[in-house]
Amino acid sequence: MAGYRAWVLSHGNMVYSSRVMGGMYALEAATGDLAWSYNTGYYLSPSVADGVLYLGRGDGRLDALDAESGEEIWSYENDDFGSVSPTAVDGVVYAGFGNSLLAIDAKTGQVLWAHDSGGTVVSPPTVSGGLVFFASSDGFLYDQSSDHRAHALDASTGDLLWSFASREPIVTSPAVDDGVAFVVSDGRQVNALDVADGSQLWRFDTQDNGSIALASSPAVWDGVLYFASNDNGVYAVNIEDGTLRWRVEIARTGYQRGEPAFSSPLVTGGGYCILGPPTVI
Repeated sequence: MAGYRAWVLSHGNMVYSSRVMGGMYALEAATGDLAWSYNTGYYLSPSVADGVLYLGRGDGRLDALDAESGEEIWSYENDDFGSVSPTAVDGVVYAGFGNSLLAIDAKTGQVLWAHDSGGTVVSPPTVSGGLVFFASSDGFLYDQSSDHRAHALDASTGDLLWSFASREPIVTSPAVDDGVAFVVSDGRQVNALDVADGSQLWRFDTQDNGSIALASSPAVWDGVLYFASNDNGVYAVNIEDGTLRWRVEIARTGYQRGEPAFSSPLVTGGGYCILGPPTVI
């Protein structure tokens, strides 16, 4: 999701984390010793690939750092603000700046193509099967008169293949599995879209509690779609037909209970669904 939120990323023998007051640091995973730090700006959640850490900044800058040493490899600057976290796949970094989604050469930092979505890019891109999926909004995020859309682009050219209109904001990354893109709209509904043409295969509606809140990105495992909603629930939905498998109410301990769960679920091979604050289902 867009925004300056605390993040932690584990990769190889390193753990990377943001600083509360800006910047980030890298720790040795085995010992917790500080390996290096980078203190320029507030960073969105990074992407790491082939030994390089890609850090997007809200001020329109994207940095590529050596993941082991922290040495800067290249830096790209854009006149528009950086709106979402970058995604690095197959030698290309996909990143949103204002209304545009850019494809940037991961080795050189040169722009390969740019696509103007007609609205602010509001979800980190998902890359699958030669396609790039992301969402945009042309107005105030929670104004239902605004044009909220999910898009699919050709990953090599940036050409638009299709877009899907939603009355509710789409601010999380789609999940893609077996030719279907699963798009969560503001924690109130999930749309299953055919990746070939964007046609709707099914829609699942949550138990909307009327609040305005952002939901998590969905996760797919073993034929089931998992996601958290603004109605305080975690859902498991069959990906074939959108029927509900189960729903669990999240009750937190402490001064508040039953708050919406915003974190994206992690599904383990043992069949556990984990989301934060630490909850295991």
